[in-house]
Amino acid sequence: MKILLIDDVKRPEDFGFDKRAMTIARTVDEGISMLRKFIWYAVYLDHDFGVGSTKTGYDVLDWLSNNAACIPEKIYCISNHSDHAKKMNQMCTALMAMRKRYEPS
Repeated sequence: MKILLIDDVKRPEDFGFDKRAMTIARTVDEGISMLRKFIWYAVYLDHDFGVGSTKTGYDVLDWLSNNAACIPEKIYCISNHSDHAKKMNQMCTALMAMRKRYEPS
């Protein structure tokens, strides 16, 4: 089971995982690159990526909406900002519906 953490500061241990159980991408671009290269079971995704970063976790979700074959089985929004988390969770629900349409029968 492949699990990807896309966050600038959190660690696998913060979610109860051994550090070898997760692959970590510290930027939006790294996260998208990993999503492009591998099939993931789950993605843990933050919204904010530090001072100076103009890209957010929502950019990852937007990229997934245009690359349905890369949508993982599960996406967990791990943002501490309620407004951002709400918007991201709505997009995650739409992506899960999209994924179901593209699953092989």
